[in-house]
Amino acid sequence: MNNKLIKLIMSIILFLSIGLGVSGIAFADSTPLSVKAILPENQFDKSVSYYNLMMKAGATQEIELQLFNSSEVETVAEVTLTAATTNDNGLIDYNLPDKDIDASLLYPFNKIASTPKEVTIPAKSDVITKIKIEMPVVEYDGMILGGINVKSKKQESEESEKKSGGMKIENEMSYAIGVVLRENENSVMTDMLLDRVYASAVMGTNTTKATLQNPTSAVMEEVAIEGKVYKKGSDTVLFETKKEGYRMAPNSSFDFGIGLGNKPYVTGDYVMKITATSDPKDSKDGEKQTWNLEKEFHVSAAEAKALNDASAVELEKDYLGYIIIGGISAAVLVAGIITVVMVRNKKKQEALRVAKKRKRKSSKR
Repeated sequence: MNNKLIKLIMSIILFLSIGLGVSGIAFADSTPLSVKAILPENQFDKSVSYYNLMMKAGATQEIELQLFNSSEVETVAEVTLTAATTNDNGLIDYNLPDKDIDASLLYPFNKIASTPKEVTIPAKSDVITKIKIEMPVVEYDGMILGGINVKSKKQESEESEKKSGGMKIENEMSYAIGVVLRENENSVMTDMLLDRVYASAVMGTNTTKATLQNPTSAVMEEVAIEGKVYKKGSDTVLFETKKEGYRMAPNSSFDFGIGLGNKPYVTGDYVMKITATSDPKDSKDGEKQTWNLEKEFHVSAAEAKALNDASAVELEKDYLGYIIIGGISAAVLVAGIITVVMVRNKKKQEALRVAKKRKRKSSKR
């Protein structure tokens, strides 16, 4: 199974299991750890099982999360808080702690919320841990979107090690529960910006990336994106791709990629043109919008060489240069041969002329 297929399967699993949060208790047969959100009275949307809260500006609240341990031994759960982001598959992701926070995000969830980093759960028992939230003092339109991530701490069992013939077995299962925070019901219209375009590679394939940003505090729904790359000053499309079904988290950005297939990078100036449409199925998620974005970018000789050399695919070679050089070389060779033949012919003709002259002189004698 190749890496692209694995990533696709994981993205589908993430999308189905998270959405805007984990529904109910996230059970798994292979792990003793499971979780459940205990929804408070100020739950804004009571039809969902993740936290969707309406809070006042400047309010402080502790929400509760129930952790279950079905095993015969004590276990430790690690709890981390993250700001929701958009991953490069065009999905809202609640568990990307290493991704840079977008510059437009004023109140990242992990900055306005806190919780114990580790929670010990006795065998065959459950505990409740609390997450403290402190809302912005100035009233905030739109939503703050974050995730509560829970995973079992890596533990090595002597019994498991014996059963595995000395190999270390580390069991780990993680869960993500979405948190949506609002201070009012004011609607916010989404927007899209093209922040940056640059040459890159994805899994050994040369890929031009466009960093797209949602700088607003609303989820962007049902996004379709079409990207095209042109040589600067030309109307000929060099590379293009179109994707649908994307969703963008509030105040987030992600890299939209256009693959070059087996084509190598060639140094020069280019233009990326993006046409993006957000067309929510439900009117409460906003109205249809379309953006036409454009940005120039340059691929240097050093970038092109580095990416082409590192590419794992068989790049299509550009033989034009070789043809030109070969043609010039052939022309020079032919010219040389013609010159040599002409010189030899001239010498032969001169020799014949001299011989004829000598013969005439001899006959007169």
